[in-house]
Amino acid sequence: MHGMKQRLEQHSFSVSEFLTAAILCIAVVVAAHLWHRGQEVTSVSIEGWEHIAQEYRDSVTCAVNLLLSKKTLPSLRQIEQEVERFPFIRQAMARRIGTVLKITVTEHHPCALVRAADGSVRWVLSDSLIGEYRPYYRQANVPVISIHHLRQLAQALPILRTFSADSRLNTWCAELQCSRDGTLSIILSPTSTAVLLGSNTNLSSKIDRLAWFIESPWYRQNVAVVDLRWQNRIIVSLASQQSTSVGGGV
Repeated sequence: MHGMKQRLEQHSFSVSEFLTAAILCIAVVVAAHLWHRGQEVTSVSIEGWEHIAQEYRDSVTCAVNLLLSKKTLPSLRQIEQEVERFPFIRQAMARRIGTVLKITVTEHHPCALVRAADGSVRWVLSDSLIGEYRPYYRQANVPVISIHHLRQLAQALPILRTFSADSRLNTWCAELQCSRDGTLSIILSPTSTAVLLGSNTNLSSKIDRLAWFIESPWYRQNVAVVDLRWQNRIIVSLASQQSTSVGGGV
């Protein structure tokens, strides 16, 4: 009986020791966190940049420094929201390491440049978002979408998504044109060959036939027009005004 009582006392003592240690650890962590928050940020590091031009990267850094200069120290989420208000930033994640503020950004990637008949120009960004045109992406090599009205963009986006998913198609496409009546055509790079698609019905079949044709011996520098508007046929017009029909491609 005495031995059992002694073991219970030892067990109770070990539990109390554990609780005391845990409380001390929590107190130390809380104290460190409060001290850490009270420390001034001495430098800002922003990483994750890919395509954004340097002057726009600098504008993000200036905005963060301006926010930090206010009397009330902003929270990490407030800093992230300040960075995410820039139209070329998809997401921002901020963290503090000592007195250094580190921010990791994820850019909106450009998919195309939209040019309307009224002269307006806009970016088509990742997730099909439409962004105002500024020279954010100076090194971006993206196709141009020529349309009469922005509402026609809905017709062009399925083709754009198809081309973006295939690196070969994306390389070939220099311009996607949508006429006033809604018919679609593509200008290929580097030959400037015009590809007539017509409507966006049976789009996957047309794109498959185009891919087959470009990789076939029929595709040469003097091919001026490729007509894919006919079912299971490819009509080719050469620069010399000759036309021929290619069948059995896909």
